[in-house]
Amino acid sequence: RAFNQVGDGIPIYETVKTLIQAPPEPLTPMLPPVGLKAMVLSSSSVVLYWTDSTLSRNQLVTDNRYYTVRYSPYSTSSSQ
Repeated sequence: RAFNQVGDGIPIYETVKTLIQAPPEPLTPMLPPVGLKAMVLSSSSVVLYWTDSTLSRNQLVTDNRYYTVRYSPYSTSSSQ
């Protein structure tokens, strides 16, 4: 309800709905990593290093990009 020196205004009730804004589409297509290196820390932990070829050498990341790393078990034992 609004009010001022003239007096109180009438209340106005409205039902509103806000929507989650979709993230903007990336400006540059994501390319596969270059120079991928892995450092094994333990049987359940590894550190990955790579170069993002979509960034210039001095460019800062400002688009909240993320990477998906997929993995699967690997066994060197033979079942023969």
